[in-house]
Amino acid sequence: MRDQRRPQLSYHYTMPLRLEAEFRAFAAKPTDPVDGALLISSLIHPTTDIAWCRAELARLAVHCGNSPRTSDVLQTLRIAGFSGAQDYYNRENSALELVLRRQRGIPISLATVVIGVARQRGMQANGINFPNHFLVQINDQVVDPFTLEMLDADALNQRVQATGLHSAQVLRPASALDIVSRMLNNLRALATQQRDFQHALELTDYQMLLTPNSYLVHLARAELWHASEVPAMVREALQLARDSAPSAALKAEIEASLSSFHAPRPTLH
Repeated sequence: MRDQRRPQLSYHYTMPLRLEAEFRAFAAKPTDPVDGALLISSLIHPTTDIAWCRAELARLAVHCGNSPRTSDVLQTLRIAGFSGAQDYYNRENSALELVLRRQRGIPISLATVVIGVARQRGMQANGINFPNHFLVQINDQVVDPFTLEMLDADALNQRVQATGLHSAQVLRPASALDIVSRMLNNLRALATQQRDFQHALELTDYQMLLTPNSYLVHLARAELWHASEVPAMVREALQLARDSAPSAALKAEIEASLSSFHAPRPTLH
């Protein structure tokens, strides 16, 4: 069993996590992407009306018909007014309730709408963890949730080739846990860009509730502590990253960073 306890920090770091219990419950049973998207929505928009969101997804699903095809789901959402957000780098585009009310979102938040509606009609719908632009698969068809269009084989192949990676790497299904982690990554990137390092660190706390042994999250925390000028925490985050690194080569690389890092001694008063 994974140890999901939060690391004991040597620095006086007491940022409260108001949704800690909810994130822990989701981490214990991460089956539904909509559940995860509602957590993210509550994180951004504390007054998120979860019951309304679920009812709205069910209402949209009814309009798809009794035996909908992928095209019916997409057409229903287009008629309802859904499309990609113009103000792309706005954190509210990741809040499911606001996406449902405004009919605007970024690929991954619109993907949760598509998945939620399709699954309401009994269709197989999953996210695809495609680099830079999240995709959805409904039954056997791949969908761009930002444009609400199906991608034919040629269009999809062009996107895969543009990544320079193998299709098996970029077209892998995204679990509900993957989706929430990626949404948190997006929010963390926005907070870092705005130099709100305290909020970015809080977001990594939520990420550690979901994936406590992720060396990538620990590395991100090391960078944020460095930006916050708290060297003792940089070292601690690097140590945790080293201990959770999945390969000997990565462990050695992080150990080299630790060896070259010298935190100043504390001044006693």
